[in-house]
Amino acid sequence: MNILNEDELRTAKEYYVNKLVSSWIKHHRLIIYVDYDQTILGYEPFEYKLCESVIYTIKEAQHLGAIVVLYTCRDSERLDKALEYCKNIGLSFDNVNPSKPFKEGFSSKPYYNVLLDDKAGLPYSLEILQEAIEKYRRYLGIDPTYGVLT
Repeated sequence: MNILNEDELRTAKEYYVNKLVSSWIKHHRLIIYVDYDQTILGYEPFEYKLCESVIYTIKEAQHLGAIVVLYTCRDSERLDKALEYCKNIGLSFDNVNPSKPFKEGFSSKPYYNVLLDDKAGLPYSLEILQEAIEKYRRYLGIDPTYGVLT
């Protein structure tokens, strides 16, 4: 098994942070897909703080022009309940469970710059997004030490 050492991991993380920021600068937007269960809404005590951080980070990114799409397996009444919960905590979405591909004639895989999902390395993708937000705020001339929501 070929496992990255700490320096290689740090280099890779830095690369992906810079890639996100470059894309954000070039396109003036970032597309974030986010799951609901155990990503926005935690069920276990250890998840609560992580989910709170996801919510705060999404709001920060939206304030900076990011497009946020809720992408969940929920449908019907369960989806309605999730959307109501999100509305009550001040979280809104640009789209919910889109069924059309990002660009006609291409794969049906959704296009996003960041996927926040408990089944897809959530703590790591969240950390990369948070660092990208900090760098993008610096690029815009906004103090990166103070969130726009504080």
